[in-house]
Amino acid sequence: MAGFGARTAIAVGAAAVCVASALAFGTNIVSNTWLLLVEPANHIPRESSVWEFEPTVVNDGSANYWIYGQDHANFYYFTDAQGGHVTMSRSAAARCPGFVPDNHDTWC
Repeated sequence: MAGFGARTAIAVGAAAVCVASALAFGTNIVSNTWLLLVEPANHIPRESSVWEFEPTVVNDGSANYWIYGQDHANFYYFTDAQGGHVTMSRSAAARCPGFVPDNHDTWC
């Protein structure tokens, strides 16, 4: 009986490691959580989520906030430390001649 319990505990532990690894490497939650913790100016756009938002360009200076980002539905441009950003849907971007995701001057 004790052997069954040990095997079950090992199986449950292995499953937990697999789930944690899938979340850590299959989503952006780890990197987004870290950015939110270390830089007060960071925010996740309300149109997105901590699971899906992906910063694509990050400030090179002493502050570590995103400048451009994206998710499955939109592109984002960070405008100010009060949580301001510009959003452009992927469908609108597809109709925008010369659109470059990391250059807001090309956004229609």
